[in-house]
Amino acid sequence: MPSAINKVVLIIGATSGIGEGLTRRIHAQGKKVIAAGRREDRLRLLEKELPGLCTVCLDISDIGNLPTVLSTILQDHPDLDTVIVSAGIQSYFSIKEGHLSSPSKIQSEFDINLTGPAVLSHLLIPHFLQREDDNNPSTICFIGSGLAFVPLPLMPIYCASKAGLHSLCVSLRAELDGTHVNIVEICPPYVETELDKSFRDEMIARLGGPEKAPKPMSVSQFLDHAMEGLLVGRSEIGVGFGQAAFDTWRKAFSPFLERFHVNG
Repeated sequence: MPSAINKVVLIIGATSGIGEGLTRRIHAQGKKVIAAGRREDRLRLLEKELPGLCTVCLDISDIGNLPTVLSTILQDHPDLDTVIVSAGIQSYFSIKEGHLSSPSKIQSEFDINLTGPAVLSHLLIPHFLQREDDNNPSTICFIGSGLAFVPLPLMPIYCASKAGLHSLCVSLRAELDGTHVNIVEICPPYVETELDKSFRDEMIARLGGPEKAPKPMSVSQFLDHAMEGLLVGRSEIGVGFGQAAFDTWRKAFSPFLERFHVNG
């Protein structure tokens, strides 16, 4: 597989964390980048900092509006050939202690982490298949999580949604084997972003304090590894624990994947 970063790149979830970091790194390579996210104020700031950056307000949890928004993006950027889905949300609650989430919050977390990416892929793949040729591959890249493989208590919806996203990637990659549409999954370790900011102190306390709790990797260090994997065209890009998760899963299930002709 050639580089997963092609000529025109749409990054969804570009206003913070990993998505913002990828936006800056890929823009610095001279690619045409379309930054998409919910927070218009942050999109405007990125526009000011990064000359030539295109921006789009997009809420991946607004499932019913995704076809319209994506249709507009494709009309404005018919040469789009790479989409990176980095939008994500993580809730933290204890059912045992009575600190419950709500039906609407549970639905929103699944929509952002799984349903939205699934709908986007359903809308994008036919477009990419129509325009494919040997010299112009297309890529859809999803940001997964090591917690897809080792789920933790107190964040069950996040873990379940990321497990579903991993399964989605494997299924789509197998179906698209032999085409020029590439499905990439990036599996980060624990990275220092805004994702867990609202409950980080409580989580550290529950894990035994700062000395016992895992230390997050910096976004910059993570991006160094992730970009390397993207540029050489790997379809599964694990960093730290994320790579161990991929390797362990592949080793355990490769006989079954081969039996059912799951190539990818």
